Amino acid sequence: AARKQVADILKVKKETIYFTSCATESNNIAIIGSVEHKKDFGNRIIVSKIEHPSVLETYRELERRGFILDYLNVDSNGLIDLNHLKSLLTKETILLSVMHVNNVYGGVQPIKEIVELLKEYLKVHFHVDGVQGVLKKEINLSDIDSYSISAHKFHGPKGVGFLYTKDLDFENLLHGGDQEDKKR
Repeated sequence: AARKQVADILKVKKETIYFTSCATESNNIAIIGSVEHKKDFGNRIIVSKIEHPSVLETYRELERRGFILDYLNVDSNGLIDLNHLKSLLTKETILLSVMHVNNVYGGVQPIKEIVELLKEYLKVHFHVDGVQGVLKKEINLSDIDSYSISAHKFHGPKGVGFLYTKDLDFENLLHGGDQEDKKR
């Protein structure tokens, strides 16, 4: 019932929602899981310089594992530089991550414009950290591949996170349990 409630609020199918312990876990599952799934297609990943530590530290771990990490510039308003993004995208790029709304200054990233750019790079997994933006800023989740959420940001209990995934295209990070369709 809770999964259907969340899916209805987000206007997605209930099968695309996974419960986690927090947005940090959701970010890790989306980022590491998608890279493990797509590593045969390339080794470049792009992240904006202003991400939450749960995203930045996960990317740094992937860099230690041999992936090439490209940092995406932001302008004086804290919005990603779309021209810089265009210059970073290559046939080796497999993952791009940006936050929906910045947790410090409230800047809203141009998600629709990013989606348009990525139409030429179909193998790039587009992950959005939606913790600060969920239900505050409109977003069409069908345009992105994964979206991380923390329940306490919209009057839910602490210790509950969600991960929306358009497709089930991520590898398991945890093994041995049957929770959440054996994904965690």
